Amino acid sequence: MSFRESIKETRAAAIVTVLFEDTAACLGLIIALGGIGFTVLTGNLIFDVIATLLIGVLLTIVACFLGFMTKKLLIGQSAGPNVRKRILEAIGDLPQVDAIVDAKTLHMGSEVILLNLEIDFADNLTTNELEVVIDRIESQVKGAVPQVKYIYIEAEGLKKTKRPNPKSSG
Repeated sequence: MSFRESIKETRAAAIVTVLFEDTAACLGLIIALGGIGFTVLTGNLIFDVIATLLIGVLLTIVACFLGFMTKKLLIGQSAGPNVRKRILEAIGDLPQVDAIVDAKTLHMGSEVILLNLEIDFADNLTTNELEVVIDRIESQVKGAVPQVKYIYIEAEGLKKTKRPNPKSSG
C-alpha cells in the first residue's frame, strides 16, 4: 500500500492531523524564513507580506484538506471491504443461519466498529437455540475482527411473521 493510499484509508484521524499540521508548520517556517531573509537583504517589506499571505494560504489549504479527510469519520464511515468479508466469512459457515440478509458496519473512532446484522435464521430453532447461535455469531465475529465491539442482530424471520395487534381486539 502506498503512502497516499495509507493516508486515504486510515481510520485514525489523529495520525493524519498530526502529520499534515506538522508538515504545514515546517513549510510555514521555511516560507517565513525566506520572506524575512529577502526583506532583510533588500529592505523591501513586500517579501514579508508575500510570505505572510503564502503561510495563510498554506494553512487554509491544510485546514480544508483535514476537514475533508476527517469528515468521513465524523459522519460515520463503514468498514472496508476486507473487514466486511472477514465478518461474513465468520458467520457464513453456521448451519443455523439460512442467509445474511444485510450487514452494515460503522466506525466509531479509529478502533471501534459497530455491526448491524439482519439474519434469516433456520425456521426450526427454539428460543434457547437461537440464543446460542447469536452468542456464537458474536464470538466468531469478534474473533475474526477484534475491532467489532458492538453487534446488533435482527432476526429476518420474525419480521415476516404477521402478529395480531393486541389493541385491535375488542
